[in-house]
Amino acid sequence: MQPKHQASLITAITILIAISGFVAAFVFAAGSQAEKPIFLGLSVTRLFVLVITLIATSVTGVIAYLSTIKGGIAMHLEKRLFGQSFRPISYVCLVLFLASAILALLSDYYLGNSFAYVDNLRPILIWVIFSFFSTYLGLQIGHYGIHVDRWKEYWPNHRVTLLGFLGSAIFFFLIWVSGKLTGNLRITKEDFWYGTGVPLLAWQVFLSVVISVMVIKAFKFSSDKSSKNHRKDILLFFMIWAVTAAFWAPWPIKANFNIATPRPPNSEYYPDVDAIVYDSGAQLALIGEGLNGGAPIDRPLYMFFLFLLHLIVGQNYEIVAGLQAGIFAIFPALIYLIGKNIHRRESGLVAAAFLGFRGINSLIASPWIDNSHIKNLMTDFPTALSLAILALLIILALKHRNWHYLLWASGVLGLSSYIRSHNLVLFPVVGLAGLLLLWKHTWKRWLLNGMLVVASFFIAIFPWAQSNHVSIFELYNSHLDLMLEQRYIPETYLPTNLQRAYKASILHKPKSLIQEDVPDLPFQVVHFLHNFVTAPTSLPNTLTIHSIRYTVKDGEPFWNPLWDGQMSTSAGWMLTIGLGLIALGIGAAIQSGSKAGIIPFLVTLLYFAANAFARTSGGRYLVPVDWVIYLYLALGCVEIWILMQVLFGKQVLDSKPEIINEPPLTIAGALKALVGLLFIGMMIPVLPSLIKPIYPDQTKGQTLGQLLETSQWKLTSLSKEELVAFSQLPKSIITQGQALYPRFFSQGDGLPVARSGLRTREFPRLVFKMIGPKVNQFVVLPGKNFLPFPNTERVIVIGCVEPLDIQTLAVILPDQNLAYMRSPSSPLTCPLKTPVCDNNKNCR
Repeated sequence: MQPKHQASLITAITILIAISGFVAAFVFAAGSQAEKPIFLGLSVTRLFVLVITLIATSVTGVIAYLSTIKGGIAMHLEKRLFGQSFRPISYVCLVLFLASAILALLSDYYLGNSFAYVDNLRPILIWVIFSFFSTYLGLQIGHYGIHVDRWKEYWPNHRVTLLGFLGSAIFFFLIWVSGKLTGNLRITKEDFWYGTGVPLLAWQVFLSVVISVMVIKAFKFSSDKSSKNHRKDILLFFMIWAVTAAFWAPWPIKANFNIATPRPPNSEYYPDVDAIVYDSGAQLALIGEGLNGGAPIDRPLYMFFLFLLHLIVGQNYEIVAGLQAGIFAIFPALIYLIGKNIHRRESGLVAAAFLGFRGINSLIASPWIDNSHIKNLMTDFPTALSLAILALLIILALKHRNWHYLLWASGVLGLSSYIRSHNLVLFPVVGLAGLLLLWKHTWKRWLLNGMLVVASFFIAIFPWAQSNHVSIFELYNSHLDLMLEQRYIPETYLPTNLQRAYKASILHKPKSLIQEDVPDLPFQVVHFLHNFVTAPTSLPNTLTIHSIRYTVKDGEPFWNPLWDGQMSTSAGWMLTIGLGLIALGIGAAIQSGSKAGIIPFLVTLLYFAANAFARTSGGRYLVPVDWVIYLYLALGCVEIWILMQVLFGKQVLDSKPEIINEPPLTIAGALKALVGLLFIGMMIPVLPSLIKPIYPDQTKGQTLGQLLETSQWKLTSLSKEELVAFSQLPKSIITQGQALYPRFFSQGDGLPVARSGLRTREFPRLVFKMIGPKVNQFVVLPGKNFLPFPNTERVIVIGCVEPLDIQTLAVILPDQNLAYMRSPSSPLTCPLKTPVCDNNKNCR
């Protein structure tokens, strides 16, 4: 830029700052309501601020005038601002701009007693923000110049980015309009219909971009494909993992739907509701009964993972969850590799930072929203991890035209179906990748490679399927039947007045369960739209710096399952910008990653379709694929950064798809993949089988006989004759095993889970999960005092088996030389008499 142009730039900036300063001073003075004014209705403090502001604006006005005069101060300013002192001055302006912006955007509750002062100074604060930003922007323009010509060169070479952006934007617009016009954002009676997911805040987006750009610069990657770059990528991968683990693992947990509130007798955290199913299945393997006690299951891989965690660190929930979080911290590192391979390293690092913040936010927000986080013993986050690995392998297969990656991808898909069978809907993505790799090959190659891909899938799942006592087809079919039974609501489960609505078609919602103005669409379509609408609403909806709690409880209504689609104007603009960045990211991914760039989007599309078929949407059901939203958002942010660099004249190297000549599918490579998958699959049934049973598999009579041979039966208030007579009752049970998750519930307390031993009851009681040979059930013991009762304690239970739990007469703790009896007592019959308690908590 020529000196005269630089002088004109200085003049323009200073004039704008001076004018805005006088406007800010006028607004500031007009808003004064001083009780003891000393001049023009202003207090001493406000008068001082006004004078300082007027002096500052006057100085900028003088500078504007002097910059129009040749020589003297004008030349000195040009030399300093755009030459020798450019970097330090621009950095100072940027830091001051950010500091003043943070102060202006802080929520009232963060400012505390200072809120009134900041609010009064807001006109001046806005002027300060504008001044520093204008100065910083002017410095950049004066130093680098504006290079419109390079923009004109950039876009013709990035038509795919533009077309991908437009196509994605139109898709998002149609999804949103469909949801609004059909009224299907206003469903109120769907059982598995939840609000949006974990929020990401605006300051976290900004900080992620800044940190990522700084880290990439610090690593000084070269432009070639050198081995040094590869080593740096490995180092960065493990650095992301380590930093994420350092934040995730020690972060304190909070009770939520799947983490029990600490209660007597131990006041410890335990898994709850759905999480109990997975953890107790792993605990059965720890006592030598095999995963889930040998009963057929369709999600053994996560149980196996929990089994390993307990073997390593024991039973303390917080330690187990911390180790899980540390292992799961590999997730952002995997997202880094995905972003790097479909766009740029900066994009991968920004996406990794987004996911790091998301993990922390999920832990903070867990008590207030329906979601599953990294310390829940649930399958949602492991599913996300498995789908990220699957997407990465398919992307590498397409990018390097390497079939070995695709064999591993097929096996990973099989293993991931042992976490959640929804994942099977992604087999077409593996098939599509195979078709793209085989496009110009002979039919023999199609047949051979196709058979190897299918073989990889079945080899990975074969070991568990073989040991699960049912065929893989029966397993998946039983899961499908269970889902249809639970989610499609057969008419026999409905009240008579609703049966008629289901006779027409089980694919439609009964009209009495929805609002009258909602079109009668198949609920699969409704849930599909709802998934796509709720996923991006977790993105920043305001620039104001709010807490996570305020965001999800008092901010926009996105987290309310009954949200009707309405939002504030500012949130609407923020959502539009977010969707625009995502659309730009999709276009950039297709431009840079070619066909591989669309793989994450296809994964999301198919998984949301599976969710819709299973009649689930929103909340924790977004977790397996909501990382794709963050990934494309990161690509869009980096693409904006690149466009700014191009505008300022920086030469930005295109990140084009790295297509390498296809390596031959060698016998050694195929065998390595198949043997590796077989080894991983075999660990699931083999390792638990190495643990010998702790508790003998005895009949009721054998357990009673062993008990009577000792003096432990005397710990109860029952005689030998009473014990023998009680054991003769058809539904009585006398068994031994391990007690898990003991919790005391007071009268009228419990969980809102109808078909569970944890449900609300009108009497005080101890509840624990008992596992052992042929037993995996809740035990309920009425009474008030149960100290001590350690977790994983060996117990002998005497009681009656009921449909939902074991109602208990006595619980013996042999290692404690202690027994607890039912209180109040009950006649020795099955079923046992249910205690009746009055308002004074007296029970009989």
